[in-house]
Amino acid sequence: MAPLERLPRHPLFAVACGLLVVLPTIGAGWFMDDVLVRAKLLGIDSPWTPAPWWDLYTFARPDLNPTLLAAGHHPWWAAPELKMTFFRPLAAATHWLDYRLWPHSAALQHLHSVLWYGLTVAVVGRLLARLHGPRTLATAVGALAFAVATPHALTVGWLAGRNTLIAFVIGGLALAAHLRARGGDRRFAPAGLVIVGLFASEATLGIIGYIFAWQVCVEQGPWRRRLAALAPYAVVVIVWRVLYVQAGFGAMHGGIYHDPATDLPDFIAAVASHLPALFGARWLPIPVDLWAFGTPALHAAFIGLGLAVAALFALIFGRLLRTEPLARFWALGLVLALLPFTATMPMDRLVLFAGPGFAGLVGLLAAAQLERPARRRGRTALLVLCLPVAALFGLARAATLGPASAANTGGLAQAPRDAAVPQQTFVYVAGTFHRTHYTTLMRRIAGEPAPRRSVVLTSMFDGAAVTRLDDDTLVVEPDRGYMAIDLDRIHRRPAEPFTVGDRIELPDVAVEVLAVTADGRPARAAFHFRVPLADPGLRWLVVAPVEGGPLGALETRAFEPPAVGETLRLRSVL
Repeated sequence: MAPLERLPRHPLFAVACGLLVVLPTIGAGWFMDDVLVRAKLLGIDSPWTPAPWWDLYTFARPDLNPTLLAAGHHPWWAAPELKMTFFRPLAAATHWLDYRLWPHSAALQHLHSVLWYGLTVAVVGRLLARLHGPRTLATAVGALAFAVATPHALTVGWLAGRNTLIAFVIGGLALAAHLRARGGDRRFAPAGLVIVGLFASEATLGIIGYIFAWQVCVEQGPWRRRLAALAPYAVVVIVWRVLYVQAGFGAMHGGIYHDPATDLPDFIAAVASHLPALFGARWLPIPVDLWAFGTPALHAAFIGLGLAVAALFALIFGRLLRTEPLARFWALGLVLALLPFTATMPMDRLVLFAGPGFAGLVGLLAAAQLERPARRRGRTALLVLCLPVAALFGLARAATLGPASAANTGGLAQAPRDAAVPQQTFVYVAGTFHRTHYTTLMRRIAGEPAPRRSVVLTSMFDGAAVTRLDDDTLVVEPDRGYMAIDLDRIHRRPAEPFTVGDRIELPDVAVEVLAVTADGRPARAAFHFRVPLADPGLRWLVVAPVEGGPLGALETRAFEPPAVGETLRLRSVL
């Protein structure tokens, strides 16, 4: 413990360390949803524009879906009634400001997010100082563990994810105001701050878990009075939810969002699988983002790892949980803060709100007097994992976000640029909508010729057989059927099955489902093009692994359709 005793106790030390760890994200550039935000705020012509400045988080809506599908911004299997639209005007305002001040500087936009992260570390430091005492070992270690935590790198480095940082800062202030109010200082309205936070992101709901945990684990007095203090938050959440849905916001018919209000059994199943995975991601530097690409076996591995971490957690923190009300508060708050985020597939950026509980527990453990050598060794191992190891992994994640996003952004440099492009439809025999539709948007943003439309026949994340039936028809049969991984289920729930004979009409092709899997996913589909496959209006492409290149390197290259009666095999990029 001697090295920790020499740890600087000034509250800005943790802030400075956190900023240093995430500072390399300024080189990450724009990727994924950042590109859509960019297209909207620059007024680039697309099916999403024109859109008001505050409407940056609409990805699908029934009235927009036909145009999005026809243009190739949705995969052909997308649900017609798909809705993914979120009301986050406070977060949108910060992006609007970026595009008024430095619209063409990704680095300065990232620096803006880095500064918000500095505020999150400062808020956690203040919470810890209030509960554990200013400049104590528990506060210093806890704040530092939060500041350098590996999962936070993606939250900071993904510009479109800034809404979570803003909601965290406002939610943290709401928790601090609640603690002040329970101590008799009622100058601040914590429920009002929750309302403000909900204008930044629905992620603000994560802070209510800590407020509930405080009333249950620390607050004194009759249970009736302790629980009555939660009533204002319940009213806020219920009213917000009703107005939110009535205004047309929310997510429905997609495969990665699980709404308890519309399908409670589905949400309970998501909690059972996602909560252990997120709990493990909170404590370990292993990226749970891999869940999106994983097979059921990988999902089971993440769940098993999370359960193992929970068992070790009980072993390491068991004594503290039995004797320290604050430890119980932090632990219960951590778990409850994760619950709202189980409504979508596990990602590192979803564990930020569990950070205060993580920080509080690590700080308490660091300051605890442990008599048994085995407990001291366990504490040392955990502190090494949560401090130097986490900082190194976090720094590596922050520095490699740009290259790691190349699977989505690399198509811009590799796609054709000749004079025929604007009169062509790009037919990606294998690809992913993230890469293809963001490539189209990026080309329009850059003022380059863009294809009139695009269409992806099958996912690049699975091998497939491609057979040519006649002059204008291809049959594609993915090895595991369509929508085999969560990333390919974004636009449709597996619970909304296809049937044999279903037909999807697109401008350039009609897609006919020829066979389905046992759970109702397309197993084989025929693509009846409206012109011969050799027509110059079709540009045939495929996203594939770079031959002889490093693991994960992808390229967009020309594809030659097979001859009539022939079958070609496509490799998975995984």
